[in-house]
Amino acid sequence: MSDDSDARLSEAEAAALAALRLPVTPPEQFEQRVVDALPFRAPMQSRRTNLGSIVRPLLATAAAVIIFLAGRSIGERRAAPELRSEDAQFMILLFEDAAYVQPEPGQEGARATEYGDWASDLAARGIRIEGDELLPGGVTLTGASGAGSIEPSVPGTPAGRFAGYFIMDGSDMEQAIAIARETPHLRYGGRVAVIPLAGH
Repeated sequence: MSDDSDARLSEAEAAALAALRLPVTPPEQFEQRVVDALPFRAPMQSRRTNLGSIVRPLLATAAAVIIFLAGRSIGERRAAPELRSEDAQFMILLFEDAAYVQPEPGQEGARATEYGDWASDLAARGIRIEGDELLPGGVTLTGASGAGSIEPSVPGTPAGRFAGYFIMDGSDMEQAIAIARETPHLRYGGRVAVIPLAGH
């Protein structure tokens, strides 16, 4: 293990890891305390030399197992994927106006697969992204608690109908824009907006 990776451990973890490299020998007084705690101590005292040859390897094995488990616990913690604090999240909004080329009838599934393949390719490159298409048929609520009225449609925007979205992890807005430029949506005349998320 490199010195650089050791530097990221706490003092207690570094000490436990360093202990893995040392030979394990139980302290001499530990054996005596075990012998003294036995209920049939007196007869055993005369066989102390025989007992030592049995107890010592058992204690050494127990200590080695404990140290091994502590080291393994540290290794598992270090092996977990680290969340990079510099990462942010961005929303990519997909809009469709009159310029957007709809798929031919019966080809909607192939178009959806194309968008899915694009997202899978990003995931293979280590960029976490998820999203979905918005279906027609939404409603708009107005008034306090939405009790004022329910309109059987969703307002359009100057960019067209809000048709879908993706949420992705990225290091900065520049990277998010570069990824948004790869969306199949732009190839079909759609519009794409990129918005940073607060991450609350």
